Amino acid sequence: RRVGKSARVLAQEDANSIGARGAQLILSSLESNRTLLSLDLSNNRLGAARLAVPAMLHVNRALRHLVLRRTEFEGDVIRVLSFALIANTYLETLDLSHNHMPNPSLLSLLSSLFYNRSLRTLAVGYKYSV
Repeated sequence: RRVGKSARVLAQEDANSIGARGAQLILSSLESNRTLLSLDLSNNRLGAARLAVPAMLHVNRALRHLVLRRTEFEGDVIRVLSFALIANTYLETLDLSHNHMPNPSLLSLLSSLFYNRSLRTLAVGYKYSV
């Protein structure tokens, strides 16, 4: 499946309406995306599909805004995402708010900002631990 050629925004923010399999299909199709600018998967339990986010960000050159509020991002997945942010020079907004983010993961994410010059907004509020 592929995201339509003229789609610019895709919002699937309805509490787990797409599930892990649906998220995996969307994220995989975005590896070859050239038109979708904004993706909102908030309030979906992504499960193992969380690992598809960093893979997609490594190769996606179109996506500018990614909203992943309350999507069960945590720990090691955030560290992997940090490396993807170093490689991605197109993403401007990343919202990871309301996800559990231990300090080492948060530090890894913030460290990636030294190398990423495109990200202008990073939201990580609410559930980070000290």
